[in-house]
Amino acid sequence: MYQHRIPTSDSPRVEVTACQGDLAVTTWDSSEVLVEIEAEEALTVEEREDTVALAAKGDCRLTVPASASLVVVQAQGDLSVQGVGGTIEVTTVQGDAQFKGGSESASLSTIQTDLTVADWAGAFSARTVGGDAELRRVDGVMDLGRVGGDLTAEEVGGALSASSVGGDAYLRQLRGPLSLSDVSADLSGWDWTAGAEVTQVDGDVSLKSVFAGPHTYRIQARGNVVVKAFPGSDAAFTLQAPGGRARAKGLVGEMTGEQWQGTIGGGEAQVMLSSSRGSVTLKAADEADQERAAFAFAAEFDGAGAAEELAQRIQQRVAEKLSRIDFEAIARREAERASRQAEREAERAHHVAEKARRRAERARRKAERKRWRIEWDVERSKRRAAEPGQEVTEEERLAVLKMLAEGKISSEEADMLLQALES
Repeated sequence: MYQHRIPTSDSPRVEVTACQGDLAVTTWDSSEVLVEIEAEEALTVEEREDTVALAAKGDCRLTVPASASLVVVQAQGDLSVQGVGGTIEVTTVQGDAQFKGGSESASLSTIQTDLTVADWAGAFSARTVGGDAELRRVDGVMDLGRVGGDLTAEEVGGALSASSVGGDAYLRQLRGPLSLSDVSADLSGWDWTAGAEVTQVDGDVSLKSVFAGPHTYRIQARGNVVVKAFPGSDAAFTLQAPGGRARAKGLVGEMTGEQWQGTIGGGEAQVMLSSSRGSVTLKAADEADQERAAFAFAAEFDGAGAAEELAQRIQQRVAEKLSRIDFEAIARREAERASRQAEREAERAHHVAEKARRRAERARRKAERKRWRIEWDVERSKRRAAEPGQEVTEEERLAVLKMLAEGKISSEEADMLLQALES
């Protein structure tokens, strides 16, 4: 690995006219430029005043002063720039481009594949991004022009705009206004606090946010539009769905023709949602729904650390609610409920036992009556056989009546016996 050092000021201008491989640029506190390349003959360097111009055949690594400005005319491979505090100008990158930790402005013409910008404090513009574009934790104005693939943006402090997005758009925690001319697929948003102008979304739209302040949100789509207004919203809503259905859940409003209008709070923000072919649905979300949405966002975009922090907040809220619950009272109520249940079960068991006892008593009496009747018939038959033609005696009638009085036979059975005696 060949190294070449070039003394400079604290804020030189570094120009890379051509790099035939990957180009990586980092910073240090030294007032010089360090060039690292495979071989000396692969490097061409020109120095003029406070400018260092170079060309590299193959991969090249530059270490420049933290306040340096950077110009890249062409990089045939990937470009990585980290910590450069001055202005950055890039004409063409044929591979991926990554920028991190800049504090000034960056202006890019053409990135043929993917673009990543993270922890960026200044303004940033890119006229054409052939692949995906990803922005994370950026504070300046972000103007991306045409994005050929997906657009992902998270924690954007300044205005965000793009003339077209060839894929999906995932936009989270936007603190500045949003402007999108055309999204070829779906649009998913969470926590937009400064308004939005989305001219056309060919797919579906899903947006969850607080709508408040003197801001305007205008979103037009061809697919379905589902919007959740989080607690704290203060907005007037207009929903239009000529090709589908416009409806609101948890809000008071009225339907006029194909347009629904309603208000949350004083209606400070203006929110206009429309779909040419699908339906438009507006929901008033509660705090629990907001927590779930935040948790899902953290799990998907913030990594394990943020998701864990959010989970701890939810756990704390649960603990606070649990601390207000009188568990002793709950235990007493449960004990009383169990006691009443046991009493009901005991009463039911007693009732079943009593029914069984009465059934057994009836069976016993029936058997007893049958036995007495058989004995009576046998005795009477013997007497009739010994004394043919003898009339029924008063003693026999008294015996029948005695059995009736003792409950051994029923009145019907007594009548039958008396009729048999006289026959």
